[in-house]
Amino acid sequence: MTALHLHTVHLNCKPNPINDSRCELFLYVGYVRERMLQPTDLRSDMLSSFIRHGLEGEELFHEVFEQILAGSDTTAGSPRVIMLYIMTHPRVYIKLQAEIDEAVGAGAAPAGLPWYER
Repeated sequence: MTALHLHTVHLNCKPNPINDSRCELFLYVGYVRERMLQPTDLRSDMLSSFIRHGLEGEELFHEVFEQILAGSDTTAGSPRVIMLYIMTHPRVYIKLQAEIDEAVGAGAAPAGLPWYER
């Protein structure tokens, strides 16, 4: 089943915990299709650049999907690396804790996690 076909089949996809990622894919496909119909000189982004350089159809959808996957991988990996660095460098942990304590004391940050404290 091609990306173009996926979009036509799942126009009314309603995300839920079971199919959330599939629905997001269908939404991206719809967005790309809409953008393909717009002039590319009005925007200076990667999608417009792909279109200006001749990507179309399946090739365009695959490239956009790869960019989304690459971005989500970077987004997911960065906090892990930051937390590992903080946990393995006591000097950094102590400084961060002092800054948090100062912000809480000044009222600039919440003292607890209201959504967690139930």
